[in-house]
Amino acid sequence: MAEATTTVGDRGAPLARLGMALIVALVGFLGAVIGFVVDNAPMIVVGMLVGGSGSVAVNWLANAVTDGAGEAVDSLDPEAGRP
Repeated sequence: MAEATTTVGDRGAPLARLGMALIVALVGFLGAVIGFVVDNAPMIVVGMLVGGSGSVAVNWLANAVTDGAGEAVDSLDPEAGRP
């Protein structure tokens, strides 16, 4: 029986890294929203930069987790989704 792993995809992207990138993206955008509420332009800019970079990281890691066609690759058998 194969062991369960915490990495998936061709590049072996750790799921924890995907979760952390998602948290960074959400916190960055929340910072931008708070900047709008308190009318602080630098906070808006920094929040959008952090949220945007987190979103890019989420996109890159999500592509590593899936096989490129939008279907998740089985973490126990990474060759399962390939022709």
